[in-house]
This record gives sequence, C-alpha cells and structure tokens, in this order.
Amino acid sequence: MMRVKSVAFQSLCDGEVWRGGASSDINHVIDRGAKLRDFLEKLETRKVRKLVERSNLFEELDDYEFQRRFRLTKESVAELTLLIEDKLESKTTCNNVLNRVEQVLIALRFYAVAYMQLAIADLFNVSQPTVCRVVHRVSEAIASLLPDFIHQPVNIEECKKGKKETLEWCMKANLIASRYECSRCKKKYAFAKAKGNGYEWRCRNQSKDNRHDVVRSVRKGT
Repeated sequence: MMRVKSVAFQSLCDGEVWRGGASSDINHVIDRGAKLRDFLEKLETRKVRKLVERSNLFEELDDYEFQRRFRLTKESVAELTLLIEDKLESKTTCNNVLNRVEQVLIALRFYAVAYMQLAIADLFNVSQPTVCRVVHRVSEAIASLLPDFIHQPVNIEECKKGKKETLEWCMKANLIASRYECSRCKKKYAFAKAKGNGYEWRCRNQSKDNRHDVVRSVRKGT
C-alpha cells in the first residue's frame, strides 16, 4: 500500500501551520473556514450603533415643569452640579459623552420616581447600563459632601449642646408631632417638663389600646 505523503496546510484564520495526514488536514481547514465564514456573517448582520441627539431638558422645560419632574429648581440643580462637578468629569470625550448636568438630571429623576432604569434611559436617550453607572457615580459624589453640611457630635459636650439647641428650637416653634407606639405595650409614657420660656412637654396616650400617643409643646396658661 502506497504510503500517503504528509503535506502542510496553512490555516485560513490565524496562519498556523498544521502537519499531518492529508485527510485530517483537509477536514481541519474546512472546519476553520466554516467558522471564519460564520464570524464574517455575524459581523455583517450585527446591529449598527447609532448616536442619537439627546434633548436638553434643562433648557427645554420651564421652571414649573422642571421642578415637577426633578423635585428641584434649576438654580438648585446648577448649585449642586458646581459642588460635585470635579467628581463627574469623564475620562474621555468620545461617543457623545454625558455632560455633568445631564448626569445630575438622570440621578435626580431616578431619586424622584425610583422607576425602572430603562424608562429613565428612554427619556434621556441613553442605555440602561449608562443610567446605572450614572446613578452610582452621582450618588457617591453627593454622599461625599456629607462632612460639609452635616456635623456629628464627637464628645459628650457637643451632644449636650446639640440636645439643648434642639429643645430650645422646638419650644420656640411650638411644635405638635406624633409617633406610633407598639400596640402590645400597655405602659404609659411620660416626659419630664421642660423648664423656662413658659413651655412644657407632655406625652399622653389618646386611647386605651395604646395605638399612638401625641407629643406636643404648649405655652403655659393657654
């Protein structure tokens, strides 16, 4: 039986040289060629990405409609954007990148309605993953402002001072507030009277089953 000489075939895809029997090499080349053809067909049928022009809601909406949708005025949005603009700067200028105001508006719309990200993406003509990333980025930027606007007491003296200032403010405002109470609790609560400025605090159950109680600040003699 005549021995079949081994031949070398070069792959159509990556240029690799395969050596072996003639039949096995031919089958390998045919298989790789079919895979290459399928890959080229997928490239031809792949959906072409379209860059659509986004609407500028900050300028298109009037003050009333803008506040209805984003829960903040245009002045507040502009001020917020200035506070966090350095944290919203994009690393690239390609692919119709979102500006800082658009990022803030996307996050505010999400905060206002807590709706599906896809619906918000359709409103701003962006993708759903973009909305997800923007909300995360803007939320972190806003949270970083906490030390500039909220001060937590760090020692007992500051705690006492904060309690005193809060009590004085509540007494001057003559507030009436309410809170829910556990229905299983039968013990009536009482608060100590606050001295000074002619005000006192009272807390009384309004029903026998302890459904709720009322906390109020009233002026003596009224």
